[in-house]
Amino acid sequence: MELRTGDPELNIVVFKCGMGDGAYPTWIGRSADGDITWVVSDLELLHHGTALDFPGV
Repeated sequence: MELRTGDPELNIVVFKCGMGDGAYPTWIGRSADGDITWVVSDLELLHHGTALDFPGV
């Protein structure tokens, strides 16, 4: 969901995540001009997953 701030350059994007504690590592990618080009948040879901057994792997 995008929350508008009144300034089109300053909107806030929020999203639900699996565990919901609200503190996750996030990386922001920037172009050569300094503009934000991508955002990645690690929701750390693999810490709570179950290992699968793949024979031969």
